[in-house]
Amino acid sequence: MPEQMFFDKGGVRVSNARFIAGNQTFAVAGITSVRFYRIAPNRTLPTILFCIGGFLCLGAVESGSGVGALVVALLFGGLGALAWLGSASRYSVRIRTASGESDAFVAKDRQFVFDIVQALNDAIVARG
Repeated sequence: MPEQMFFDKGGVRVSNARFIAGNQTFAVAGITSVRFYRIAPNRTLPTILFCIGGFLCLGAVESGSGVGALVVALLFGGLGALAWLGSASRYSVRIRTASGESDAFVAKDRQFVFDIVQALNDAIVARG
């Protein structure tokens, strides 16, 4: 049976025989399931910075510390807000094989990862 290509873009290839992502190669015959998975960003530091900025701002206003303390408070809050907005979700192709489950490919482009998952599903079905 000749190798049928389902996806070939951005260094990722999916055929009815192989799934190649970067320097990893998986045999499609060994993949038992594939799914789209969202990896939520860690927003602990942005939340802490934003809260520190908020508390400093309240303290500066309550104590009448002046403009300097208010500017420092707003900088902390602003850095926290920027870090929060700048932390985007990542998406992965999560495959299950006989050796367990792993993230075979991770990227920030949701549609790209979704297309890879669709191609892998098509390759598994075509394999029979």
